Amino acid sequence: MIYTAIDTTPEIVAIDETHPFVAIDTSADFEAAFFWEQLDIPTGTIDGANTIFTLPAEYTSVRYFLNGVEKTEGVDYTVSGTTLTVDPPPETGDEHWILCQL
Repeated sequence: MIYTAIDTTPEIVAIDETHPFVAIDTSADFEAAFFWEQLDIPTGTIDGANTIFTLPAEYTSVRYFLNGVEKTEGVDYTVSGTTLTVDPPPETGDEHWILCQL
């Protein structure tokens, strides 16, 4: 499913407990638009120790969310190809997902 974030700082809200989406601000300038695709949870074990997860594909830009909070690229996570490395590792019971720029 594809969502369009017209603002450069779109609001992330939850459809349900596990699926975020980007709210659309139709009043903003279209030139500032970014296009994001909702993706499944990165593959890997969430156990408080694992820091390496696999993305379904390579993307131009990846936004990572842990328990509904967007994390900072280069500080909380890095992406290389289809490898997502996070620090600190998510704990058992945590939920995480990604939004990727097409």
